[in-house]
Amino acid sequence: EDDCQFLPDFSQEIFEERLEEVPEDWQVVSLGCVDALGLQPLLQISPGVRRVYNGSRETTAYIMNIDGVRTALSVSFPLMWQLDTQLTLHERLCDESKMSYTIRPMSYSFWPPLVEQNKEAFATDVQKDQHPRYLGQSGSESYTVLLEPETADRKVWPGPLPRYSLVGSWDDWSKFHDFDGERGNGVFSAELLLTAGKAVEFQIVCERDWNQRVFPTAEGDLALGPSEAAHGRNWRLDVPAENPLLCIDWCPSGALPLQHKFCEAPAVALARKYALAGSWDGWRKAREFVKEESENSFTALVEIPADHTVEFQIVCDRSWNQRIFPSPSGYEILGPSTEGHGKNWKVGSFPRPVLLQVVWNPIGARSVRCFVKDVGTAPDRQMHP
Repeated sequence: EDDCQFLPDFSQEIFEERLEEVPEDWQVVSLGCVDALGLQPLLQISPGVRRVYNGSRETTAYIMNIDGVRTALSVSFPLMWQLDTQLTLHERLCDESKMSYTIRPMSYSFWPPLVEQNKEAFATDVQKDQHPRYLGQSGSESYTVLLEPETADRKVWPGPLPRYSLVGSWDDWSKFHDFDGERGNGVFSAELLLTAGKAVEFQIVCERDWNQRVFPTAEGDLALGPSEAAHGRNWRLDVPAENPLLCIDWCPSGALPLQHKFCEAPAVALARKYALAGSWDGWRKAREFVKEESENSFTALVEIPADHTVEFQIVCDRSWNQRIFPSPSGYEILGPSTEGHGKNWKVGSFPRPVLLQVVWNPIGARSVRCFVKDVGTAPDRQMHP
């Protein structure tokens, strides 16, 4: 930006050296940013790199790759906040610090920074925070920050959460298929097993009231309503033959467009055998997952030596050609596929031997959770993820 000021030691060589420290999954890298809440040290991942979170501010200077551009556009429409805030709203809980960090786009910042905002030559009242050298009359290094409404605290409904339901042509619009409860990030989810190979149409109904329907624009990219003027204005999808389970995420606030994908039928996913393979033994032996009795999930346990960086994948039916692995952004789970080489989940290392518990849910959108406990203690679901 026009108020970007490069620090004295900036050079192309130093920039390239610093960029080498950034994880390969990066989509956006800030050359410097303001830590408005003073919490970013908890997200340090290398001597010169920190993750970005919802307290990170400024777009003084940053780089984006092509995936980052696409992701930034998708999360910035509709634009609800100034850009630096909008780009930090999609988060994941960090294992060690219990803080959330930004994953869409997957963002990092240099620390120490290579640039700063020049507030001497370019006065601004847009930012609500300041660099430490410009703070207060006493030279205090603490921040006094006024965050935009609803960014420090997620929106809280004044009463019980509204109930949202899918209705559609798959059953001649005769039944309400309720969304799961709001997940804490403003997103509601629904899954529905459909008939493979057929076209379907659907809308969303609020409180099972047909006069409060949500429907798409003619282009299908935005949700309108709730309104009674919804007749015939439907989302339309073709159900693929191989993956008939429709998974929908929807944010009633409009911060995200309606998102959908088709997943495997539960019976297919649960019929497989799964095994855990990883770096702890040089990828030599896959450890079988055990099916949980009362849940649609599988668990595997492995002992991790001290100071060993943990990476792993999931192997299906004992075939290395059928591996499950994370997408480059870490936001999706891919496979079973032959395309998984080098695309691993990464947990990090521990200063002492630990017991790693991996919980794998193959149903619908699918999930992988990791828990750690000291060797010699029994694993349980209360271990910190």
